[in-house]
Amino acid sequence: MIIAIDGPAGTGKSTVSKLLAEKLGFEHLNSGIIFRIITWNILQQDIPFDNIPAIIKISRQVVYEFIDTTHLRDTIVSDNVAIIAQIPEVRQIAQDIQREYAETYNVVVEGRDIGTMVFPQAEYKFYLDASVEVRTERRYQELISKGELCDKEEIKQSIIARDTYDSSREHSPLRPADDAIIVDTGNLSIEEVLNTLIQYINPTHI
Repeated sequence: MIIAIDGPAGTGKSTVSKLLAEKLGFEHLNSGIIFRIITWNILQQDIPFDNIPAIIKISRQVVYEFIDTTHLRDTIVSDNVAIIAQIPEVRQIAQDIQREYAETYNVVVEGRDIGTMVFPQAEYKFYLDASVEVRTERRYQELISKGELCDKEEIKQSIIARDTYDSSREHSPLRPADDAIIVDTGNLSIEEVLNTLIQYINPTHI
């Protein structure tokens, strides 16, 4: 079984997806991690973002089960991952990795095009959303908790830029699937979001 959870950054996708996977006894698959590890490796090797053949080569070396997530939430990765994620060949490689993974496991998959492009056949599709202000505050608190110095307005502008980039890109733009259940997480706790999703899932799957 495949459960797709899409939405922009800061809506609680990752936390809720992990909790839902644990609740169901499913595997958790974070598509964004694939793009982030590719971006991190490119940055570490000082590969120019216009060197598409080198980026594709690195993308093909990714094995999801063995990804080291230590630095993947660093600001430099967050600021550049959208550039890598919009490359059609990279998106196709990431889709292949996810589909192969889902052939073996029941999965809760999170991303930005899971219900529209990667798994349009998913049994359940959710799209989490929240205002820019709410998502900015969440990201700000996340960085502060890690001891990072940050500016709230810069975070807000970064989120707006990422939203615009993701929703307007030619390939696999960010948008809800036509049959997705849209959940506004702005005024909900993580537990409340989780319970909302569970209400839509057939009890025999819980």
